[in-house]
Amino acid sequence: MKNLTILLLLLLPEALVGQNWQVVNPEYTYFFSGDDPGLIARTVKTDSVSTATGHPLYYLNTTIQFCDTCYGPVPCFNYEFEFYEYYHPNVQGLFAKEVHQLDNGRYWFFDTVSFVIHSKASLNQSWLFDTIHNITAQISSIYWQETFPAVYDSVKTISLSDGREVMLSKNYGILGFPSQTEPEQSFDLIGMKTQTENVGVTPPGFWEIFDIEVGDVFQYAGLDGDDSFPPPNSDYYTMKVRITSKAVTDSSVTFGQHIIKKHLGLGYLNIQDITRSYYNTPTFIANQLPGTLYDICADDQGFNGMCDAVPYHLLSEMHHERSPILTDIVSIGNYAYQDDALRLVPCEEGTELMMNVMWDYGFFDGNAYASGLGQTAKRHEDFLIFDSYNLQGFVKNGDTTGLVTPDDVLLNVNEKPAGAKASLHPNPATQRVFLNIAEETEVWIFDLKGQPLFHQKFDAPTNEIDLEKYSPGVYFVKTITTQNSWSQKLIVK
Repeated sequence: MKNLTILLLLLLPEALVGQNWQVVNPEYTYFFSGDDPGLIARTVKTDSVSTATGHPLYYLNTTIQFCDTCYGPVPCFNYEFEFYEYYHPNVQGLFAKEVHQLDNGRYWFFDTVSFVIHSKASLNQSWLFDTIHNITAQISSIYWQETFPAVYDSVKTISLSDGREVMLSKNYGILGFPSQTEPEQSFDLIGMKTQTENVGVTPPGFWEIFDIEVGDVFQYAGLDGDDSFPPPNSDYYTMKVRITSKAVTDSSVTFGQHIIKKHLGLGYLNIQDITRSYYNTPTFIANQLPGTLYDICADDQGFNGMCDAVPYHLLSEMHHERSPILTDIVSIGNYAYQDDALRLVPCEEGTELMMNVMWDYGFFDGNAYASGLGQTAKRHEDFLIFDSYNLQGFVKNGDTTGLVTPDDVLLNVNEKPAGAKASLHPNPATQRVFLNIAEETEVWIFDLKGQPLFHQKFDAPTNEIDLEKYSPGVYFVKTITTQNSWSQKLIVK
């Protein structure tokens, strides 16, 4: 997300005065919010311009929608009802596929819809807006408004005879537009960009996403394995990545990474040092625009075997990552659910994304990114293996956000150092567990996902920890003294 300085925002309207109530400017990409204010739900941009009709004709970007009667390239299999459902691409977007710029400031939006915006109409002037549904429009007010933070512009309210409204500004075009499919929903302009300038809320760019420096630390909670879940072949894990080096070119960035990966149930530990490069290509998902078609098979940076069959065009959206530490960070990725940041297509409830319509299993593959955090989530799943993780916490500029586990906790799970003078009993436990110590001890309890559930210091020889609120399962107890630390499993029945 970019926010220019107030000075630049104040000066920008002067550079755009020449638009003069231009509803669609081919130099601009427009970003609209929907039900979730402040988050980009739809992108409107001009793919190409033609004058073959004798007047400027703008071809806008298309989108994708559910289709229960057609064969499309993005199938969804419904396990409950056992039939295939499809999404049909290349349909009109927020407005239409075509916009004809006619004389005297009239813009005709045409495709499966047909409506006209008279941008230069004066106060109380009326015209036929929707030629299909016979809806009329009237300029009901003209006023001066703050269209973006510290940016003011002239605005017209276009009142429609069906009770809805269109908001139009002199320098920025359409500010608000009613949904063509949901009567109660409308879309509001929250940002726009050109090749050189950004106004309001815009998606983070490649270099913003990878604004990462040596010494930054990122911790992820994940689950991987095969189709034999639960263990022995599948397990939750914590993965901690420390940036050890950084090399930058005009079109790429390469990071050295020291990785500690600890499987929490099995205790497997893997430590490695690798380098990973990201390339600033037009097809990279971090360069895609929210609410537009995205060819996942054109992106060669981490989508495994997704494209063995048909290259799918998928709907990419801007969303909040669902991790608690990212509630104020906008990340770019595929469709997000409460516990699933990387759903590729918003299939109907009870459906799974398919790789090939001839196969009867779910296939997921995707990544999410956020400004200054790089990759925040990954999801890969097919009928043989799966691996997914989400960002738990990070350290940037020495400041910690969220959960970042000390290295010794990851490196010493299930290992009790010599001289440790602490014990837990009974284990397994039910309603309570007793801690015996010989000196002041700091105690942490983590769940299998690495989330901290308990933290307290004890100094009495025998101490009781209440387990009433703990669900039956496996937990990890970390005890720290001035001399040593150790971790062990705690089983709650």
